[in-house]
Amino acid sequence: MKKLIWIFFAFCALSYGQNQDYEFNFEPDGQDGDRCNWLTFENIASPQIIDNPDPDGVNNTISKVLKVIAPASGGQCYSGVNNSRELAVFGEWDITQSNDNIISFDINKNYIGTVGVQMIGRDGSSPVNITNQNVNNTIVNEWITLTYTIPAVPPGLGANVTAFVIFIDWTCGGPDRTQDAILHVDNIKFNANKVLDPPTLNQNLISSLTEDFESTTSFLADEASDFGIVTNLDNTGINTSNNCFEIAGVNDALYTNAQLSLTPPETLDFCSEKGFSVMVRGPRASVVSLKVEENQVGALLNQTYTDVGNWQELNYDFSAFQNRNWNRIVLFFDIEANPSANANDDIFLFDNLNFNTLDALSISEYNLQLVRVNPNPTKNYWHVEALNSEILTSIIIYDLLGKEVLNYKPMGSSFSINASNFKNGIYLAKLNSLKGSQTFKLMKN
Repeated sequence: MKKLIWIFFAFCALSYGQNQDYEFNFEPDGQDGDRCNWLTFENIASPQIIDNPDPDGVNNTISKVLKVIAPASGGQCYSGVNNSRELAVFGEWDITQSNDNIISFDINKNYIGTVGVQMIGRDGSSPVNITNQNVNNTIVNEWITLTYTIPAVPPGLGANVTAFVIFIDWTCGGPDRTQDAILHVDNIKFNANKVLDPPTLNQNLISSLTEDFESTTSFLADEASDFGIVTNLDNTGINTSNNCFEIAGVNDALYTNAQLSLTPPETLDFCSEKGFSVMVRGPRASVVSLKVEENQVGALLNQTYTDVGNWQELNYDFSAFQNRNWNRIVLFFDIEANPSANANDDIFLFDNLNFNTLDALSISEYNLQLVRVNPNPTKNYWHVEALNSEILTSIIIYDLLGKEVLNYKPMGSSFSINASNFKNGIYLAKLNSLKGSQTFKLMKN
């Protein structure tokens, strides 16, 4: 296995200390192999650390690499990835030296374009000049080594850096991208004198969690009329547990919810592809929202419960998020809806809440999110559009009793639904693409 290597070599008697060769190779035994330490900027998705997809040529090892994507639309000409300069998660380095310095790294890119680099200090300044800051790759879908030159920086100039920046596909001053730029990076190498070690990693991270309600629980309900552990009366199907959690009055107030707060200073670790699964049983179909947060700020995903009267497992893919601060899990049933006329229609059960990697939960790593529906509410038509031009394969619409009222296969990136024959009310729609799915409400008035 590759490791972060510290190769010491002899220097003449220079006043600015001893330099080292560094290599960032994204393996799990180093800070550079931690996905949360790499941040994207200018409207691009979070990076991934994946297995080397093309182990041959100049990078022929079975190893981990960094993958980032700059979209054809929506991203900036200087979109990229870097580590936090303020946190100095890899430490702080002085890169002054009497001779030219070389930065190199291996890339595998899906088309010929420009890859830029920058090294910046804790205050956001760029204390060193890179002569050839932007370099083109000359081959596609193969590993190639790019090199960049830092001219000699005399001692005493305070050329300290804490962040390494890669511009995925530098198009500033040139034509816009016509396709997504997919960049794989590995083996970042440079020479420097380390002056500060990385900070200590939080030791109170929760990497997995299970709530099965077979004994006590810390789950509470906010604004619900009643809640607590009850006997599972339907344990012959997919949920064989003895107990489960009941929440009554799910729409008694705006944002009524069930929630679990971790014990400080514990937080959830979302720095690998993580998600949740939970079993739900209720008297009617409902959107079930799962939110993770800190001080009410966080991320929320929706799924739809449709198997009325039976246990159904819902899965939530949070792989798009990088976070180590969230300390509360919140479940909403039919969020923002008014109380039902029959109070029994607002009593839901849930069980076997699991937080883990997507592999452990057997969840696909993709969840369709970029969809626009308008007008909503409508009297005549709903117009549905995938904002990323993704092919939408099917849409299934349910009423609130879980009855399927429409199953349509659009096979395009946009389509319209004639709502004139729908009764006034709220419907739940599950939209599927070739890569994933999304659930949302449709309203007819």
